[in-house]
Amino acid sequence: MSRFLTNTYLVLAFFLPGGQHFLFGQSGNPFTITLASNGDSLVTVLHQIEIKYPVKFYVDPSSKFHQVVSSFNFTNTPMGEALHQLLTGTDLGYIEFESYLFIISDSIRLNNNQFNEYFKRKKSIEENAIEYASVIGRPDSINRSGLALIRGKVIDGATDSVLSNMSIKINDLDTTLISDRRGNFNIVVPVGIHELTIESDAFQSLQQTLKVYSDGAIVIKLFANAFSLPEVVIGGSAQRRLENAVAGVAELTIKEIKRLPSLLGETDVLKALLTLPGVSNTGEVGSGYNVRGGNIDQNLILQEGAFHLNPTHVLGLFSAFNPDAIKNVTLYKGYIPAQYGGRTSSVLNIKLKDPDYKKWSVFGGIGPISSKIFLEGPIIKDRTSFFIGSRFTYSDWVLKLVRDPNLKNSSAGFNDFNFKLSHRLSNTGTIQVSAYQSNDRFNYAKEFGYGWNSKSVSVLYTQQFKNQLVLSASLIYSDNNSDFNDQTALVKNILENGLVYYKAKLNAGWQIFKTHTLNAGIDAIRYKPKPQIFEATLDQEITHEEINQSQGDEGALYINDEFSILPKLNASFGYRFNIYRNIGPEQINTYEPGKPRIPLNVTGMLSYTQGQTIRKFQGAEPRASLAYILSDQSSLKLAYNRLYQFIHLVSNTAAATPVDIWQLSNAFLAPQSANNFSLGYFKNLNQNEWETSFEVYYKKLENLVEYKDFAKLLRNPHLETELFPVIGKSYGAEISVKRLKNNPTGYISYTLSRSLRKSPGLFPDEVINNGQWYASNFDKPHNLNIVFDLQVRKTMFLSANFVYTTGRPQTAPIADFYLGDGGVFLNYSQRNSLRIPDYHRLDISYTITRGAIRTRKSKGSLTLAIYNFYARKNAFSVFYRRTPNEPLVGYKLAVLGTALPSITYNFQF
Repeated sequence: MSRFLTNTYLVLAFFLPGGQHFLFGQSGNPFTITLASNGDSLVTVLHQIEIKYPVKFYVDPSSKFHQVVSSFNFTNTPMGEALHQLLTGTDLGYIEFESYLFIISDSIRLNNNQFNEYFKRKKSIEENAIEYASVIGRPDSINRSGLALIRGKVIDGATDSVLSNMSIKINDLDTTLISDRRGNFNIVVPVGIHELTIESDAFQSLQQTLKVYSDGAIVIKLFANAFSLPEVVIGGSAQRRLENAVAGVAELTIKEIKRLPSLLGETDVLKALLTLPGVSNTGEVGSGYNVRGGNIDQNLILQEGAFHLNPTHVLGLFSAFNPDAIKNVTLYKGYIPAQYGGRTSSVLNIKLKDPDYKKWSVFGGIGPISSKIFLEGPIIKDRTSFFIGSRFTYSDWVLKLVRDPNLKNSSAGFNDFNFKLSHRLSNTGTIQVSAYQSNDRFNYAKEFGYGWNSKSVSVLYTQQFKNQLVLSASLIYSDNNSDFNDQTALVKNILENGLVYYKAKLNAGWQIFKTHTLNAGIDAIRYKPKPQIFEATLDQEITHEEINQSQGDEGALYINDEFSILPKLNASFGYRFNIYRNIGPEQINTYEPGKPRIPLNVTGMLSYTQGQTIRKFQGAEPRASLAYILSDQSSLKLAYNRLYQFIHLVSNTAAATPVDIWQLSNAFLAPQSANNFSLGYFKNLNQNEWETSFEVYYKKLENLVEYKDFAKLLRNPHLETELFPVIGKSYGAEISVKRLKNNPTGYISYTLSRSLRKSPGLFPDEVINNGQWYASNFDKPHNLNIVFDLQVRKTMFLSANFVYTTGRPQTAPIADFYLGDGGVFLNYSQRNSLRIPDYHRLDISYTITRGAIRTRKSKGSLTLAIYNFYARKNAFSVFYRRTPNEPLVGYKLAVLGTALPSITYNFQF
């Protein structure tokens, strides 16, 4: 009897007031008992049943438990029938929750429907596979009303000081409240699972799952956001992404990036980016990426404000960004806020995490071709901290295993370095210094090789004022170099080029109201391309050749206002005004008017001194994005951008090489411009468990750089004779379905798109495909990605990624002619009228964390991965050869034509 007496406190939580009178709960219980009694009390009878049979009774102590029961004799009597006889005439009733558990109380106090609803809710809480959730209250103590009071406090995670006026939202209830001056808040919610969100411009956004059983308390810690108010904050909760006015935004967390299967164990930011709708590339060794049919040079790639010209390692096999240093990755491909400029296709904004101000950590990883090490911690606790990280390769041993003798004698490798120092000048001011350096080298046998390196340093000062005004100022320096060496000829030669730039930016961000954010500022860039240097060596004699490149200044004033026009209509309006100058010193060729621009038509040369303006361009960039909230779970977004670009990648290959030229707009090369339109429908399902979207877009482009047939781009002092402008258009539709919660998670993205060009040239050598529209190098009509992530156990994860894309366009010979002693001539197809075979690939990985490989002071993970699981020989390109007296034959080049397994160990101390 002690079992149910010691648990009678449970009954007060279980019983709900009001409801119907009844004696029996669920029926059909197969449990039977055999028992006899001569006038024992109810308490005694229930105790005897508990001792003899596997059954539990929970009894309300305020009811008539001790009244005398008449004599009875049960023989194989069903439990329900026995209780009916025992309780008849006593004004008591029972509820059968399960076949072994019964609740007994005054029938007037029982409510079977409400009681079962509680257990249903309790069961749903406990069966929900949420890895990280805060538990409120006790599972064995629930309020009669089915509601629970949450008493919360919001504090600064670094200083433990209270945070007042913080906006706390319970997403699924659409309820918002504000923390008081002591950081406290109270809210009553139904028992169950709820999503709590706190979003602040001064602190990192927090989204926390709550498992609420009964009344309880929670302390919420927020951490400084390095005062990121000057930048538009995208992300946070699924609800915020639905309602945010900025259209065409994709975001990846570092957790999502690291869960994706990787090539030879190297976590890759760019390969994760390629799983998003509207993003593609030319192949497995393609440098950069393409967004909505744009060129690779039309993407502004920022890391801590510094833009990267080459975002890859090893000719495109790996990303140049260290995932351990990254906080989040945001891609703007629809509406681009006015804070960003200089590119016509997209902006990729990579935010580095803030160093830990509290404790020291060492973590890294060991893989088959590369390893990494990362150190962070405080120099002065709570005031000054830093991190430093590096990745490096030792991949040559893999090439030694290949049968091809040329590859056996080849080498490839890279290393990169990240550093960040953060110092709090006061409670509202910080200064941060970030540095990045990378080096790459690839040599093919003893024939040729590439080398490229880059380094950048950025300094950011931020000051926040009480009226939610934040001022930030940044200075950035970057130096980029590349070279190509050719060892196959009798004359050994090397070609070098590069680009240096300086950048300054001043921004003021003002949080006028909770739903109204204004940003305004100015930025300026000085471009200083390095000369192309060519050196040839023959019998110790060195020939030196140097070709200077155009220099330029780019400046802009901008303002961007994001606010709510109406309760259901959010807007973001931006305006950016650009001024660009092509400056000396430089000597400019002049050409005979009305005739083709070829070397034979050069009439003279104009000389410009240091800093003298050669050509000036300016233009306004209006931008607008509207989001209309159709319901709590759906919205419609419309966006428009007018954009200019003053720097161009000059490359006539689909996959750019490190020595391709970054050419500034000048007397012969006008700025690229684009008018981008997009319309999207967004819908969340099942309390934001699912995010779905459908977007269509159209881009109209002008002054794109195109090349004459068989153009010579390197070492050309008359480069303008090989280039001419064309117009372009891109259009398409994107579909995305993403599961954010529960198990498994993942997403499916599909893009249907076209990217076309047209040459309205004045001269025959500037007309392509008879002046008709033709496919750009990056035209891929179909692009499908499926990402799957299954939590097998709490410490084990299975991930898979499938990708399918249409083969990229190609120009190829379609016939050959033998003209006697005149040799063999090839007849080529129209430009980009053919395609290489379609591409598809499956990657899988299995990660074991903690449990199996954990000690008291350290933890780690082991990842087993297979890249290209079914060993598809995907074509990177198709080339042609002709042997004497034989027809022209096409061959497929597959760079990674086999399954590539890997095992990687990651550790943290």
